[in-house]
Amino acid sequence: MCGGNPIRNIFRAVETIQPGPIVRERIPQERTPVQPLPQQQSVCPTCGAQVDASFSWCPSCGAALKPESCAYCGQTLDPGDTVCSFCGAPRARKPI
Repeated sequence: MCGGNPIRNIFRAVETIQPGPIVRERIPQERTPVQPLPQQQSVCPTCGAQVDASFSWCPSCGAALKPESCAYCGQTLDPGDTVCSFCGAPRARKPI
């Protein structure tokens, strides 16, 4: 065979590696305390309570805060509408 036993060559290669000290340089980083993001506030159009802008429903009165579109024609529904004023379709109920 050319080169001898391949397993022996692997072990020879490993034996010839000289372990040296591992030097890890630490890069100083400026640390700042984590600040919570300011939450955008909104007002519920039904009861006037202050609510977080990301809420879909008012926690005080349960009114819808995000515009909802009609499931049939796609027009934007007002929060108090039970039927679509464009096509007359009933407002789709959300699964509980």
